[in-house]
Amino acid sequence: MEPTFYDIDTFEPLPPLGVVPQPLRRVQAPPLPTPGASAPRPAPTLLRVAIAKPLAPAGKYDRLVVTRDRVVALGRENLIVLDNTLTPVNNLPAPIGTGVDAPRDLIYMADVFGSVVGRRTSDLSIALRIIPTFPRGYERHVLYVDASKLLLASVELKQMATTITHVADITMFEWWSLGDLASVNPSNSVPADANITAVTYIRTRPLRFAAAPSTGDPLLLAQPGHVLWLDRGLKLTADVALPGQLMPQALAVDAQGRALLVVRTGDVDHFWIVDRTGQQLCDVVLSEHPIPASGLAMHPAPDGAVYVIGNDTVVYIDKTGAERWRVHPPTAPVVATVLENGTGLLATSGNRLLRIGADGTVDVVHEAKKALMSAPTLRGGEVLVTTPDEILVLSPAE
Repeated sequence: MEPTFYDIDTFEPLPPLGVVPQPLRRVQAPPLPTPGASAPRPAPTLLRVAIAKPLAPAGKYDRLVVTRDRVVALGRENLIVLDNTLTPVNNLPAPIGTGVDAPRDLIYMADVFGSVVGRRTSDLSIALRIIPTFPRGYERHVLYVDASKLLLASVELKQMATTITHVADITMFEWWSLGDLASVNPSNSVPADANITAVTYIRTRPLRFAAAPSTGDPLLLAQPGHVLWLDRGLKLTADVALPGQLMPQALAVDAQGRALLVVRTGDVDHFWIVDRTGQQLCDVVLSEHPIPASGLAMHPAPDGAVYVIGNDTVVYIDKTGAERWRVHPPTAPVVATVLENGTGLLATSGNRLLRIGADGTVDVVHEAKKALMSAPTLRGGEVLVTTPDEILVLSPAE
């Protein structure tokens, strides 16, 4: 099935853009690096609970975002805004695709009228509102936001039926120029000079997307048989044809704009790195059994390496595309954060907080009384993490 883009006014297919699909050029398996002599390493820094505050309402809050003045706990059904002492000050239902603009203390989310609003973390008041091209019946995903731009995906809502499997037919991508946020009209919260700089939409079965705001092609799409790169005008710039109409199970993008993919062939899940020319730079078998999509995560490291999580397995792939090690924490799922200095991961597994070094060593740095739900989040020298009903601040034990 070839990728097809449609005119947003006439709903007719747009003419081909002249981008020829590049065939995937299979990687030659790189040699495994020769392990060096193991050096003595210091004892791990153990962490203790310095602060424990209740989360209300209780639930699975699996993502924490630290802003200038607040901490936002995002869950499957709700979000909670906490002040800097981690006392909850506000909460509200959180639609899928909610994004947080930490530098400006704004939470972007869909409202019941189909608009996308930026709410202030201080009191959840509306700082600005935009009205997408399709205002209703769509799930909003905020893919990227900064002081003046917003990249938005609107996905057709699933049909209200339990007896069929429905894949969304329409997904629209919009690149908004928000203009001067100081010029927002207080009567309607719409920026005076906001406009859509580029719009396109695509019908496909099914579709995955990922944002790469730091690269020249900020949007990657994957559908059966294709990985697509789109520029800041949302025009197709590269198309890599995947063999056998393969459908990626997961898609991400690294700082070089390369596609990070988990693909399934039979019951075997592979991790691939593919660039826009069609060169496959990596092919690593993750599992001989299908991995649930909820258990997949890919974390690029600053040096070009990638940490890939497949449910209960963490695989480290170096910048040459070679697997260097894999570890198996005892409890799945594993949820992780890359350390800022690129020296490994902090990860939660069951009720344990693990430090997984770049050499594959695993240390238990904290063992909680309850299961840990969120990816560990760094705030200065502290680590923030949630349980089903608390947020914990962990600091080095004295």
